[in-house]
Amino acid sequence: MDTVQENLVDSRATHVIQSAINIIGMIRESFDIETANDLEKRFLNAIKSGDPSKFARGIRKLKKESNSNDT
Repeated sequence: MDTVQENLVDSRATHVIQSAINIIGMIRESFDIETANDLEKRFLNAIKSGDPSKFARGIRKLKKESNSNDT
């Protein structure tokens, strides 16, 4: 890998990691501890597995629970 490619990977990785840190912070601020821990776990598992639907399912589950509590 040449230096330009290495710098590009480094730069993009730094931005993605910072974004992930920001998202985890938002999750922790926005939800109760139990829900935040579940969503954080789903978020990290989605990244590890390369399957964003793992996190999306958790968000859908929250929406469904929220809607059922509103009625």
